[in-house]
Amino acid sequence: MQTRNMAEYLLADQNTTVLEPTGVQCRAEDGHVNLLIVVHSATSHGEERTTIRETWGRVAKEDLPDVRLIFLLGMPPTLELQRAIVASQAEI
Repeated sequence: MQTRNMAEYLLADQNTTVLEPTGVQCRAEDGHVNLLIVVHSATSHGEERTTIRETWGRVAKEDLPDVRLIFLLGMPPTLELQRAIVASQAEI
């Protein structure tokens, strides 16, 4: 049975990053972020992430300079899916 207990997934003492952001997503231009929205998403839900980016995620990015949106994904089960995620990130 899968758990929603994030402590089982977030390993603070280990570097488990597969894809790191290239920019500073969590910092506003003035250095202050008033709201950080973290969307936990399954690696296979690329279409859903795209929908978020094109709808309310775009509003947050364009109209609210002190709000940041990031997606938290787990480890992709296949190298092919990992490459697709990397490619979709490069398009943003």
